[in-house]
Amino acid sequence: MKIRAQLVLAFLLLAVVPLTAIVLYSYFTAINAVEDAVEAESNVLTAEMDQRLRGIKTVLRQRLEGLRELPFGSWLGQGEEPEAGRVFVGRLMTEIGEAAPYLEALTFLPETPATPQAPGEAPLPPLPPAPPGADPELAPMVIDLPRLLSLGRQAGEDPEAREELGREVAELALVGVREALRALATPESPEIEGAVAEVERETRRVREEAEKARQERRAIVVMREDERLAVEERHREAERLLSTDFGVKVREKGEVVGELQAQVDAKKLLHSVLHSTPRHRGEIPFAFDAEGRLYPADEADRPRLEALGLERDPDSGEVRPRQGTGDWVVVSQRELDSELVFGIARPIGDSLAAIRRTTIHNLGIGLVLIALAFVGVLPLSRRISRGLDLLEIEYERKSRELEEARQFQLSLLPKTLPDHPAYEVAVDMRTATEVGGDYYDFHLAGGVLTVAVGDATGHGARAGTMVTVVKSLFSSAAADASPGEFLIRAAAAIKRMDLGRMAMALTVVRFDDGALTLAAAGMPPALVRRAAGGEVEELELPGMPLGGLDCHYQERRVELAGGDVVLLLSDGLPELPDPRGEPFGYARVRGAFAAAAAEPAAILAELTSAALTWTEGRPAADDMTFVIVKRKAH
Repeated sequence: MKIRAQLVLAFLLLAVVPLTAIVLYSYFTAINAVEDAVEAESNVLTAEMDQRLRGIKTVLRQRLEGLRELPFGSWLGQGEEPEAGRVFVGRLMTEIGEAAPYLEALTFLPETPATPQAPGEAPLPPLPPAPPGADPELAPMVIDLPRLLSLGRQAGEDPEAREELGREVAELALVGVREALRALATPESPEIEGAVAEVERETRRVREEAEKARQERRAIVVMREDERLAVEERHREAERLLSTDFGVKVREKGEVVGELQAQVDAKKLLHSVLHSTPRHRGEIPFAFDAEGRLYPADEADRPRLEALGLERDPDSGEVRPRQGTGDWVVVSQRELDSELVFGIARPIGDSLAAIRRTTIHNLGIGLVLIALAFVGVLPLSRRISRGLDLLEIEYERKSRELEEARQFQLSLLPKTLPDHPAYEVAVDMRTATEVGGDYYDFHLAGGVLTVAVGDATGHGARAGTMVTVVKSLFSSAAADASPGEFLIRAAAAIKRMDLGRMAMALTVVRFDDGALTLAAAGMPPALVRRAAGGEVEELELPGMPLGGLDCHYQERRVELAGGDVVLLLSDGLPELPDPRGEPFGYARVRGAFAAAAAEPAAILAELTSAALTWTEGRPAADDMTFVIVKRKAH
C-alpha cells in the first residue's frame, strides 16, 4: 500500500474510530448513569414502603396494648355497674384511634378454667364455640368493629340512640313520680295507691323496652356466623402476609378475663402502603408475598406489571423479570419482619430516547467535521507522501546496510568453540539491536587458550566498527603478548586511529598450565566458582576502556583446580532493569552463578532464564554476553 493511501487510512482510523468509540462510550455511560440514578431513587421508595408498613404494624400493636384494660366483661353484661356498657364504646373508639381503618373485627375469647388431666392422658381438645343463646360468660364474641365505631360516631344523630336516651329519662321520671305518690299515699286515699301501681307498671314497661333496645344494639355489633368465618379467613391471610399475630390478654380488676385478637385487613393495609408511594415519574409500586402472588397499588397497574414478567426468586426473595425489561427499571427489597417483597417498576423510555437523539446528533456533527477535515487532508497527504517516499527509500537503504553490517559482525565472531583438552568452553551472546556492541573471541595455540570479551560503546554501525578494529588487533597480536601487554598495544593503536569518542571495554584472559592470567580494560569483574566449596571469587582489576585516556593495565594470575568454573560477561546482565527500573545487580549475578549447575551449557541456560524472569519477558535494552570456561577434572 502506498504511503498516501496509508496516510488517508490512518487519518480515517484515527478520526472515525476514536469518535465512534467516544460517542458509544458516552451513550452507554449515560444509560448506566440514568439506570443507576433510577435504581437509587427506587431503592429509597421501596425502603419508605417498608418503613410505612412497619410503622402501621407498630401503631396496631400499640393500640391493641391500650385495649388490654378495657372492661369487655362489663360490656358483655357481666359487670355490676349498668353504666359500664354505655361508656365502653367511647373508650374503645379513643383507644383504637388511627388504627381503626385497618381493623375488621375484634375477637374476644373469654378465659376458661383448665380441666384437671390425669398423668399420661392425651391433651383435651379445645372447647367448641358456644351455640347462639348460650351463657355469654362462656361464649366467644366477634365484634364487628366498623359497625360498632360507626354506631359510636353517629350516636348524636342516631334516632335509636336518642330514643334510648328518652327511655332512660322517662324511667327516671317515673321513678320520681312513684316515690312522690308513695309519700302522699294514706289509708284514706286508695286512689293514690292505684296511681302508684300504674306508675310501677309503666316503669317496668319502660325498663323492658330499654333492655330490648340494648340487646338489639348489642346484636348490631356482634357478627353473624358466616361473617365471623369470613373474617377469620382474612385473619389467617393477614398473618401469612404480615407475619404478625395481633393479640393481647384482657384484664379486669387485675385478673385475666380473656384474650382479644384483632382481625387486620391485610390487603387494605398493603394497599395503603403502596398507594402512599409517590408516582411523579410513572413509578408503579407493587408487592409480592411468599407464594409469589402480586399485589399492585392499583388493579389498573396489574396488566403492565404482568407484561414485564415479574417473578419472585424463592431463595433470595428478589423480584426479577423473566426477560429483559427494555425501557423499565425494576427494583425490589424484602420487608424486614415478613416474607413480603416491595418493589418499584419505573419507565425510563423517555430518558433513553433523549440520550439516543443526543448521541445521533453528536455523531452526525463529528462525521461532518471529519469530512471537512478529510477534504484538506488529501492535498496535504500528497505533499507528505512525496517526502515520506524518499524517507522510505532511505530507510530501506539503511536497513540493508545495517543488515549487511550485522552479518559482517557475526562473521567476525568465532564459528566454532575451541577444543582444549583441559578446558570446556560455552558461550552465549544476545544483541539488543541489529548490530550490537558486545564481542567475544578465542585464540588457541600451543595448548594456550586466550579468551577476549568486550563491549563497545553504543550500538549499531559505530559499535560494529570498533568491534572490527579490536577483532583485527586480537587476531594479530593475542598470541605474542601477555593480556596486559595486549591491552596496552590495542589502546595505543585505537588512539592513533582517531575514532573520536568511540571506546571499547575489554577483558583478556589466558589459560595455561592450570592457571589463568587476566587483564581488564573497564569490564565487569570475572567470577571464579570453586568446585571444592562452591565459593565464588571476584576478579576485578582497574583500567580505562580502550580508546580513552592512556592507562597501564595490570595483570592477575589465579590457580584453577579441576572442576573450577570461570564466568566472563559484559555489563548487560548486571545492569538489566526490571519493569520498575531496578537493575539486576552484581550481587544477583554472583548468587545465580553460585546456585547454577556444574556444566557450562546448563549455567548459560540458568543465567538466561534469570534474565527473562527479571524483565518479566520484556526485551533487553542492552547486549548480554556470557563466556564460561571450566577446567576439566583429571
